[in-house]
Parts: sequence; structure tokens; C-alpha cells
Amino acid sequence: MKDNPMMSAIQNQMMTCEEILAKKFEDYGNHEDPYWHFNRAADLLEQTPEQVLMTLFSKHLTCIVEMAKNPGASAYPRWQEKLTDAINYLLILSSMVSARYNAPQDPGEIIDHMARGE
Repeated sequence: MKDNPMMSAIQNQMMTCEEILAKKFEDYGNHEDPYWHFNRAADLLEQTPEQVLMTLFSKHLTCIVEMAKNPGASAYPRWQEKLTDAINYLLILSSMVSARYNAPQDPGEIIDHMARGE
């Protein structure tokens, strides 16, 4: 990856995402229900857990859009924080949707399904 700075940055970002998700696990759920907080909020708001998650995601996306208008005005750590949180919400959504459909978890199977347009 040393020869490809973009792929190196993506790999580093994914490692950061994984570490943060592990640290914040209890903020999202528990060992019995990894989506517990999303599910409870969905019940309270009469929405789906996916809608609750997207509402939280939109807060980060809005911030990123505003930061992108003047990218040099925000310090790199702030960019990292907002981008990591947004990516993590999309990863949680992917997991949530996958669980809802009992979809394959193996990356090879996922890629095969995507290649077939399923």
C-alpha cells in the first residue's frame, strides 16, 4: 500500500473506524442486541431503526458538507472525527440491513451478489 497513498489512507481510515466502533459499542447496543439503542429510539419515535440511524448520520453529513465549503478552516482532527463517525454510521446501517435480510456476511459472497446485480 506504500505505493498507493489513497489506498493507504483508506486502510488507515478503516482501522480507525474499527477501533472507534469497538470503543463505542455500548453506545449503540449490547451483546444481546447490538442495535438496542437504535431499536428503543425507533419505538419511542415510531420509526424504523434505520430511520433513527439516518437521522443521527445526517447530523454528521451536514457538518461535513459545511466543512467542505471551506476545507482549510477546520483542523485535520475535526475532519477525522466527523468522517469517522459518518463512515461508522454507514457501517452500522450496512450491518443492520444485512441482519434484517439475513444476508451473507462473507465478503466473497457479497461481491458475487453485487456482481450479479442482486
